[in-house]
Amino acid sequence: MPSLLYLLSVAAVIVPLQSSRQPIMNKYHNLYGNNMSGHDLTNIFGFGIGVLNFLQQGQHFLNQEVPDMVPQFGAMYDFVVIGAGTAGATIAARLSEIHQVEVLLIEAGTKENFLMDIPLLVHMLQLSNDINWKYQTKSSNKYCLGMEGNRCNWPRGKVMGGSSVLNYMIATRGGAEDYDRWAKMGNEGWAYKDVLKYFKKLETIDIPELQSDTTYHGTKGPLHISYPIFHTPMAKAFLDAGKELGYPLLDYNGKNMIGFSYMQSTLINGTRMSSNRAYLHPARNRRNLHVTRESKVKKILIDRHTNRAIGVEFIKHRRIIRVFASKEIILCAGAIGSPQLLMLSGIGPAKHLSELGINVVRDLPVGENLMDHVAFGDLMWTVDEPVSIRINDIINPTYPYMKDFLMRQLGPLTVPGACEALAFIDTKHSTKLHGLPDIELLFIGGGLKGDMILSTVMGLNNRMRQIWSKYTTTYGWTILPMLLKPKSRGWIRLLANDINVKPEIVPNYFDNPEDVKTMINGIKAAISVGQTEAMKLYNSRLINDTLPTCKNYKYDSYDYWECAMRTTSLTIYHYSGTCKMGSKEDPTAVVDPRLKVIGVQGLRVADGSIMPEIISAHTNIPIFMIAEKLADMVKEDWGYLNKSDTGRHAKNNRSIATRYKWCNTLYSMRTLWLFIIIVTTSSAHNFLDIVKNYIHSFGKEEKFTSNSKYDFIIVGAGSSGSVLANRLSENKKWKILLLEAGYMPNFLNRIPIFVGYFQLTDYNWGYNVEPQKNACLGMVNRQCSWPRGRGLGGTSILNYMIHTRGNKLDYDKWASLGNVGWSYTDVLPYFKKSERFNIPGFKNSSYHNENGYLYVEHVPYHTKLATAFLNAGQELGYKIVDYNGQDQKGFSYIQVNIGHGKRCTGATAYLEQINRPNLEIITGARVTKILIDADKRAYGVEYIKDTVWKKVTCSKEVLLSAGTIDSAKLLMLSGIGPKEHLEELNIPVIQDSKVGYSMYEHVGFLGLTFMVNQSESLLQNRLAFNPNVYLEYFLYKRGPITIPGGAEALAFISTKYASDERPDVELLFVSGSLHSDNGQVLKKVLRLSDDLYDTVYKPIEEQDAWSIWPIVQHPRSVGRLTLQSKDPFKPPKMDPNFFSHPADIEIILEGIKHAINISKTKTFQAYGSRLHDLKIPGCKQFEFASDDYWRCAIKHLPSMMNHEIGTVKMGPQTDTYAVVDPQLRVYGIKALRVVDASIMPMIPNGHVNAGIYMIGEKAADMIKESWKSEW
Repeated sequence: MPSLLYLLSVAAVIVPLQSSRQPIMNKYHNLYGNNMSGHDLTNIFGFGIGVLNFLQQGQHFLNQEVPDMVPQFGAMYDFVVIGAGTAGATIAARLSEIHQVEVLLIEAGTKENFLMDIPLLVHMLQLSNDINWKYQTKSSNKYCLGMEGNRCNWPRGKVMGGSSVLNYMIATRGGAEDYDRWAKMGNEGWAYKDVLKYFKKLETIDIPELQSDTTYHGTKGPLHISYPIFHTPMAKAFLDAGKELGYPLLDYNGKNMIGFSYMQSTLINGTRMSSNRAYLHPARNRRNLHVTRESKVKKILIDRHTNRAIGVEFIKHRRIIRVFASKEIILCAGAIGSPQLLMLSGIGPAKHLSELGINVVRDLPVGENLMDHVAFGDLMWTVDEPVSIRINDIINPTYPYMKDFLMRQLGPLTVPGACEALAFIDTKHSTKLHGLPDIELLFIGGGLKGDMILSTVMGLNNRMRQIWSKYTTTYGWTILPMLLKPKSRGWIRLLANDINVKPEIVPNYFDNPEDVKTMINGIKAAISVGQTEAMKLYNSRLINDTLPTCKNYKYDSYDYWECAMRTTSLTIYHYSGTCKMGSKEDPTAVVDPRLKVIGVQGLRVADGSIMPEIISAHTNIPIFMIAEKLADMVKEDWGYLNKSDTGRHAKNNRSIATRYKWCNTLYSMRTLWLFIIIVTTSSAHNFLDIVKNYIHSFGKEEKFTSNSKYDFIIVGAGSSGSVLANRLSENKKWKILLLEAGYMPNFLNRIPIFVGYFQLTDYNWGYNVEPQKNACLGMVNRQCSWPRGRGLGGTSILNYMIHTRGNKLDYDKWASLGNVGWSYTDVLPYFKKSERFNIPGFKNSSYHNENGYLYVEHVPYHTKLATAFLNAGQELGYKIVDYNGQDQKGFSYIQVNIGHGKRCTGATAYLEQINRPNLEIITGARVTKILIDADKRAYGVEYIKDTVWKKVTCSKEVLLSAGTIDSAKLLMLSGIGPKEHLEELNIPVIQDSKVGYSMYEHVGFLGLTFMVNQSESLLQNRLAFNPNVYLEYFLYKRGPITIPGGAEALAFISTKYASDERPDVELLFVSGSLHSDNGQVLKKVLRLSDDLYDTVYKPIEEQDAWSIWPIVQHPRSVGRLTLQSKDPFKPPKMDPNFFSHPADIEIILEGIKHAINISKTKTFQAYGSRLHDLKIPGCKQFEFASDDYWRCAIKHLPSMMNHEIGTVKMGPQTDTYAVVDPQLRVYGIKALRVVDASIMPMIPNGHVNAGIYMIGEKAADMIKESWKSEW
């Protein structure tokens, strides 16, 4: 395709030149010439597949992020870096190469995601409040006159990667003379000869013709620099225009700058490469690199006696945290944030600080010397044909552009904000081709005025928007003349002694008359480009609308252009100079040439603010250079320069990058292959239905109203919370609010095989149990993980979808404990009400219903090993049963919450299907407290969303459905719990109650692996690189991808220890083992120690095997949940006391023996099944397969089934451990119920999620009955 474009471009220019130089007509039907790269339907199909490809890459991208952490108050680090932008990310990565030091990186923003790295859509990012600080300049009558309130918008990145995630990715260094001037100002070590090596160190130049120029370019740096993959014909014409005007085409990052060029950009494989992606992703596994996100620094802590910076105070999750640095604090908050923080910390102009009541530590000219590159944003030419980028075309899925990017990262979406080329010129000496330019002409291959999103980003006022709106359907191109060496200087001042109050920004654009003169010269130079033959070939016409503010001046006069530039003043986001570098004798300097704050020890600044004079180019690459140089200076000052582990880390980083590129290549090839097949089949609409349904599910933004009045507030949108929200909102008179701490899961969450992966994401609360004495011995720190779902659907978005109700005696025992209305006869109607049962052999059973919301089916695909498991059961005398029917004991394929091959969660079943105006859902809302009045009546909740604390009230009831862990936690935080425990934490006691007691969990054994000699098991690599597997799923919703994490069948059996008719062991069959994913997911999910995995499972990677997990059904060991503190953001302490009762181990041991007997059946011997016999470390003293060996092994490798129950136990008033009554009302508190697994008085057989749906259905009817007068 690029070669075709090149030929078309050449033909477009040469042919007319050979004839009559008439404008080109009818040569282009679109940006690809006459080739549309397929038909409309083909492009739509490709777009759909591309979405999946992009989602997959996006999840991979998020997995590369350095994990977030919460520093302990008072924690000590060697270095603390403030700001994870261009400089901060670079410095943190470089310093963490020294394995002896601990580095903390503090970032106010959130994660970078893959969507942010689509180059063309860059300006859309600036609309986000989440990742853009959204500064504005002070209103002025000298510039920004076409903007709302005469204020220019000044974007700044608030995200990992900082402004390198928001910028236009333009890679320019400036000229040698820029840096030589720095050195002449007294900044020793900053001449061009000193900094060139750092420019080379930071980059990998991916432009083939420049790779051999090792004098000026590097090939082994973290940051990839390339030309955009795609160029419009107009970009080629712009370069031809430059040649026509006598300028060379050159590498402006080489020997000379003046000339024309395609734009060198920080891109890799067609996507943005931020500092986060370049420096931090490869360093994510360094144990000495710590990152705390969403942490807003308030001030730098300075010891007044020594004038030494000792620490940092910041806010995270509404908590104030202080951390300390034993060596240095490095401030990298940018040219706005760095001076603001210095001044808030007492470093700045003494008079200014004193006026605000800030104690002065050091009188320095912080905030002075503000510089920026300002451009003129109103020069646009129109053309007649689609030879430029028009956003309406680009996002149209019937065109190939979206498909090409999402599938292969090709096409116009790879062009950063449509910026394609640039020219550096000296307007005062037009024939001069060396030295520093004074103007940059930034070429945009699209019409600036036609992009109404950009007009919002710029903050244009209504009159300007009306003018620009005329060109939304117009093809065109733009040149932005940019002033490179402004003589005008501005300043930054504080408006309050408060980090939450943005500073006053006065850029003073065009304050110096020389700047006006130079900019007008730049405008004239841009107009001359439009008058070249190269541009006339496309019939380019300058839009010459007179600006409303300039109607008193003659168009094209000097006065007109001065008025125009003051109207459409456009920042290029190159703020610099506010913490000026200079010698200690320089009264205008804030930092010295080693970037140490003058007069303050232990504190440096490293970002664009230190530039003594703005360089003649875009500033991002120079900021990378500043950071690289600073890192070496720090290492040198502390004696680490020659001692770092740079080589080792660099090697690892290159290896990671190589693997990443290889995996991406394989994935793209597979996706392309799938695309070719799908577009040629008649079943393609099936795939599109999947994509369409995902896009429309929960497609509307959840309502968010802070002052609404509600009848009921439901806390938690998990299995039971989703049921409640659905059933209560059936009453149109009631207004329901559903609060969920998480967000909507993505499409991949619906694919059953990926179940394990999501436990490694933010959809999981990430809880771990307390270190155990008798269990979890093979896990890291003797802590087993307890995954809990955070998102719409709760844990039903993470679990293995297994649908088991339990035994009828389970519920009869509940009733016998005094829980009236909870016998099996009472609850069976609610089990039936919830389900949409679709298993043909059992469909007509009196135990099932086909009309509920929740899908219950068999997995659409079974391996031969799963069938063998059932056959083996029959061989041993067991029946094949419907374990949710009359008889539970026997063997069966698992019944699962899957509908048409996709996971069915509480949210997809109960919320997605309805659209009721009386139900409001707020996601990202973390409830911190239940509000209870003096009459002990619950009347609302307190929660936090987007760092803002809110309270909301209701008139009837608060319904707590946050799960076994968080319901108990919230009750205690609200003053309902054990009196002595709450008093220890200084929580006012409202109701003394046994919250957190009676905690049970189904626990089993993970370590039974049986090897086979046939290729029948689920091996990750066998699935990942088999296109047929994906084709079968996306077209027909069947195949091995529909198997939930490998779980396929189960058996309920009774051992010799069974005390009644109920089975006491479940045998869960898995058509793989802990090694089947080569340690990539399950090892991390289960927290397996390296020693255990490497000893037992690594030797059998890529070998076929199957497993049985024996699980005790009625554990005797009881645990307890308590609070760590009254801080709602700290997880509770969960001590399940696994195996504190010896009977649990003995029952599992009997289950192991039954499982081994299954492996010895003729059915399994036909597969050569044999017990994997590598001993678990820690159990080597015992004979393998002896009872004592298995007892030891069970303690090392217990299986957590995530079936925690009982912390808010249901019982009669006579039960001293009961927290709620049989109506689920909290004892002693009015208008508060708990509706989730925490209320279960005894754990039922099997898996608990079906029981939670039942509880939700029954609770909804009880609530309706309580308020029947309004029903």
